[in-house]
Amino acid sequence: MSGIAGAYYKLDNAPTGPTDGTFTTSKPITGITVTGDGAHTIYVWLKDNAGNVDHANRSSTTLYLDTIPPVITSVEASGITSSSATITWTTNESATSVVEYGTTTGYGLTRSDDSLVTSHSITLTGLSPGITYHYRVKSVDAAGNENMSADKTFTTSSVPVPDFTIGVSPTSGSVVQGGSTSATVSLTSIDGFSSAVSLSASGLPSGATASFNPSSGTPSFTSTLTISTAATTPAGTYTIIITGTGGGKTHACTYTLTVTPAVPIPPDIIEVESPPVNIPVINPGIPRDVTVQNTNITGLTISTLENVENVRIVVQQLTDRPATIAIGPPGTAYQYFNIEVENLSDDQIESVTIRFRVEKSWIRQNGIDRQTIALNRYDPVTEEWTPLPTTFLSEDNTYAYFSAVSPGLSVFGISGQALAPTPTPTPTPTPTPTPTPTPTVPPAPFPSELAVLIVGVVILAIIIILGWFGLPPFRKPR
Repeated sequence: MSGIAGAYYKLDNAPTGPTDGTFTTSKPITGITVTGDGAHTIYVWLKDNAGNVDHANRSSTTLYLDTIPPVITSVEASGITSSSATITWTTNESATSVVEYGTTTGYGLTRSDDSLVTSHSITLTGLSPGITYHYRVKSVDAAGNENMSADKTFTTSSVPVPDFTIGVSPTSGSVVQGGSTSATVSLTSIDGFSSAVSLSASGLPSGATASFNPSSGTPSFTSTLTISTAATTPAGTYTIIITGTGGGKTHACTYTLTVTPAVPIPPDIIEVESPPVNIPVINPGIPRDVTVQNTNITGLTISTLENVENVRIVVQQLTDRPATIAIGPPGTAYQYFNIEVENLSDDQIESVTIRFRVEKSWIRQNGIDRQTIALNRYDPVTEEWTPLPTTFLSEDNTYAYFSAVSPGLSVFGISGQALAPTPTPTPTPTPTPTPTPTPTVPPAPFPSELAVLIVGVVILAIIIILGWFGLPPFRKPR
């Protein structure tokens, strides 16, 4: 040290005087002993050759003593396949990541990462299928303290066997007796399955049949299941087993079919039928609008929840309520309809907007409140009518036009409520005027009373005169 005789240093506490420390002439300063983990501050100030020392003119730095190894927790093996596995663990301080592994506790293989982290993850690759591996983890902190976990094991999966899965969407559907419904069956290949799989269905009610298009294929592929019922198929709920068989494998899924009773429509009450409306395809999110001819239902807008194909619709306008329906819709009935549909079930329908018309002459003749006219749907299960949300659209000289939103297609009835009678106003009674009282006039005195009055006046006058002349009015003679 040029011009410097040496240096003083002191650990942890600041010096209180020029020589309050350890003096050394070594450069650099060595041999400092630090005890106790944690932060330690060292203060250094100089002494020159003339013996001048100023402890206030000093430098300081902080030393850290760490003798505690990191704490290892949450050691796990995950993502295990036939050839790989991921080992994870955590430490309470930043440290490196090391995994020792092998088929015995001698390990022999190592994977490591020198990054100082607290969340550790090492992926082991190149493993053999169906083998149990031993492993342990190690972590070293920045101070060189090392810790190691206990031995753990994991077993790799065996060599995958090609297979397939089967599923159906939707998983349930309803159909009116004599109608049909459809669903999509999906088969998916696993680990390279490449054999042909044939499809079949069981658990069907009597009179019902099931068909698949296509009836077989090599996964992955989809097939359309169509279930058709007869008019004699018993109403109820059935569990249909859909089975796929091929490549030495058999898998199945279930479909719940609900058959609802149909309302029989006798031919003699069918006033008119619309020409069939054929719709090749309806896609979800793309409503299909169709015109209906010859009936007071003039059009339909159909929105579906899934793709449907080859839909066929016929509207029957009826002269009366079918005999099997005990009661009519609320109010006064205007007309009944039956909408026959093929290849479209209520479960596939999101909504149907039904446009219809009502003769204005019927509204007038029956005193119907036009605001109450509604389209009602009949439920053969509950045997009840449900009024549908109905909106007035427009009118011309002959008809009033409406639309209603229905969740499905079946038997409908148009009805309305009579106008409430206009109440006759109660006349306000005219107040009776109070007669003005006639002033009371004192009755004229009778003649006898008048005579007495006159006599009294005369006597009073005599008394006054006598008093004037100083004579007593009466004096008794002596």
